[in-house]
Amino acid sequence: MSFVAWLQAQLPNRSSRKSPGRVQRDRSLRVERLEDRCVLACAEAPCWLQVTLTTTDMADTPITSIESGGDFKLQANVSDLRVYPDGFNPGYPPDAPVGTFASYDDVTYNASLVAVDGLITYGELFENGRTPEAEVYATPGVLDEIGTFASISVFFTGTPSPAFLFSVPFQANEAGEVTFVLDPADLSPFHD
Repeated sequence: MSFVAWLQAQLPNRSSRKSPGRVQRDRSLRVERLEDRCVLACAEAPCWLQVTLTTTDMADTPITSIESGGDFKLQANVSDLRVYPDGFNPGYPPDAPVGTFASYDDVTYNASLVAVDGLITYGELFENGRTPEAEVYATPGVLDEIGTFASISVFFTGTPSPAFLFSVPFQANEAGEVTFVLDPADLSPFHD
């Protein structure tokens, strides 16, 4: 027996309580099935939003190593990976706006090897809902809920893909290998 059938069986039969000459309103509970929903960012396939982290020198040239005491940046770019502009309908107009409206993530790293060394720089397209630096930097080893969203105009114009999301300056304090790991944001539904 389905949940809907079970629920309907549990409700009283209102038709047995009708009084002659009196108008009865049907107030029985109804359950409506909704269509499937999809999200633009995900932990499993199919993913439609990609966040790419890159380490660079202070002139934004990608690097893979740095001397202890040296400064570098961690940069994030976002890409829209949807097959169709709206992600659902292959008949959607090919000139429809595409791109990323918002992205929030946690980024973990080894705080004994590197340390944040300056202010967050956000991409010019992403000017709203920026997570305050005090919150992002509150826990060493985590860039917590780092992210932002674009202006409403991107619904009509779209954004380039990839698009620059943010940059965080770091200093290398000790020798060793550091891995920056993306983790989904925890503040739901605001940072979904």
